[in-house]
Amino acid sequence: MTPHLYLSDAPHVDVGQASLVPLAARDAALLAWLAIEGPTTRARLAALLWPAAGEAQARTTLRQRLFQLRRALGTDLVAGTTMLQLADDVRHDLGEATELLGDLQLPDAPELDAWLRGQREQRHSREREALQAQAEALEAAGDRAAALVVAAALLRQQPLTEAAHQRLMRLHYLEGDRAAALAAFDACEHALKHELGTRPSAATLALLATIERSGEAPSTSLRRALPAAVLRPPMLVGRDVELQALHQAWAAGQVAALVGEAGMGKSRLLAELAPPQPGGAWLRVSGRPGDSEVPFALLCRLLRSLGALAPANALAHPAQWALARLLPELAALPGGSEGGQRTPLPQAVAAWLGTVTTLQGVMLDDLHFADAATLDLLHTLLTEADAPPLRWALAFRPAEAAIPLRALQAALTEAARLQAVALAPLDLAALAALVDQLALGLDGETVAPLLLRRTGGNPLFVLETLKAAWPARLRWTCGAATSSRPSLRWPSAAASSATSTPRRR
Repeated sequence: MTPHLYLSDAPHVDVGQASLVPLAARDAALLAWLAIEGPTTRARLAALLWPAAGEAQARTTLRQRLFQLRRALGTDLVAGTTMLQLADDVRHDLGEATELLGDLQLPDAPELDAWLRGQREQRHSREREALQAQAEALEAAGDRAAALVVAAALLRQQPLTEAAHQRLMRLHYLEGDRAAALAAFDACEHALKHELGTRPSAATLALLATIERSGEAPSTSLRRALPAAVLRPPMLVGRDVELQALHQAWAAGQVAALVGEAGMGKSRLLAELAPPQPGGAWLRVSGRPGDSEVPFALLCRLLRSLGALAPANALAHPAQWALARLLPELAALPGGSEGGQRTPLPQAVAAWLGTVTTLQGVMLDDLHFADAATLDLLHTLLTEADAPPLRWALAFRPAEAAIPLRALQAALTEAARLQAVALAPLDLAALAALVDQLALGLDGETVAPLLLRRTGGNPLFVLETLKAAWPARLRWTCGAATSSRPSLRWPSAAASSATSTPRRR
């Protein structure tokens, strides 16, 4: 078998036949050097490994170490005479590894020890750059839940880097979790104060001010950087009637359906509809482009989210086996193998939902992307199965609803189980309130008519229009007395200066 070196953590070599041989510190360092730096002279390696010994003694010690390695392993890991290199058939794990020889140190070989530290820092730096790129890509794609996981991993690597704390704050805020965003600021402030003796920067304090304004009176201060408020306005405006209608639907035991075209704010309204509550939980899952081509794609996403709230082993065995046909990981748990009477899939899903005593409801966003198999199961679950008494909310774009979704909508309507709430564009008053809360230094009543003409009152189009204008520092104003048309003017330097408000402790 080809020898395989494992040099990223505890160094050892696999020589086949289930034989793992640990490597001594200097042997591991020698092999790691050759794996990374490539062919090196004997004299150079001997001086690196045994700098306190004379040249002749060091070369002798090197020759003895290589002989002992060969005798212990039954094969040569190192080839060459004057110039040494790894043998042609030797493989190692250092190509993409982020670690090198675990925490091994060689204080009596200072040059080699410094090389180890430098290599580790390079690898950690590459990993940080990769995580940063991944977090930015996920956030840009709108997958903020996944971006949060990457941002948390990045912060663990850079606990004293303020930008890493800012990213976590921003993502929690954009996800609608104000408490987590404020906790992230507290952690940032504590780390900077106690480890570096500094306080958060103006940019961090500006982000904090936006987070704290959620649910409070808006501020009109102008920021230099694009405020997080433009990415996620602190307050929901113009949707009081829709919110009331949704709650009335739930009170009547109906399935609430948010219906609106892209950009009308369905996802934001769902977030406002079910804010985090102590002792309660909501399942919120979104359809994704391409789901329609994969049977049960949305259902599997829902079940895996449910698994984070309830252990699968709380299921009755037949229900667990039924779900294991979709989630293979359930088959490995006790009771996951086939046995007894088969439970229909809708009843199995209902059984698992019923095991979560804290579950208040289920929200299914972007249902127009859903696959037909999931929609068919929802039909059975919501109209026929003995499902637990939960609140259900669906959100979809009517123009993109395919036949299976329209069939589900019709079936729920016929069974008097559906209350559809259509989202209309924002009117002038709502647009003015939206602009006033964004901290852009704009007058909402002045800007609202222009935004209504340009965007039709679509909330997403409004925010995208403001974001596009922001880099040029354009101020939206009414025209001069000689013109009734609105215009764009440059703000003064004083008006565009950033302000920051320290958090009240």
